[in-house]
Amino acid sequence: MWNIFRQSIRTQLLFLLCVAMLPLLALLFFQNHRERADARNDAFARVRMVAEQTAQRLNQYLVDHEGVLARIAASPGVRALDGQACDPLIHEFVRLFPEYTNLAVQDLQGAMTARSSSANSRPRCWSGCPVTCRRTRPTA
Repeated sequence: MWNIFRQSIRTQLLFLLCVAMLPLLALLFFQNHRERADARNDAFARVRMVAEQTAQRLNQYLVDHEGVLARIAASPGVRALDGQACDPLIHEFVRLFPEYTNLAVQDLQGAMTARSSSANSRPRCWSGCPVTCRRTRPTA
């Protein structure tokens, strides 16, 4: 059996050093783990705060534009589906709000009564994806 007291002084000191350093090493690893967990939790809290602020700003933006569009829909020319009466209103709206590329008034059957498009808008399909024109060569 191995006995520490029968070893040289150098070996005994090395053993004592290892015994003293093991708890310190364990504390160092534990502290490192806690700091990493705290940093991760702080990062998640900051991301959550930014996401909540962004959601609030986006919600306010949508509420504002919903109100504007509701007022346009409530105007007499749009309610009557009169294309001549609501064209100036729609053109002015698209000019004032450039984030809207186009605005159209349709009846219940989908027939367009008035429409305005900005000059730099590209045609889009109903799902919002850009419509691309494909040129095909006729086959012989």
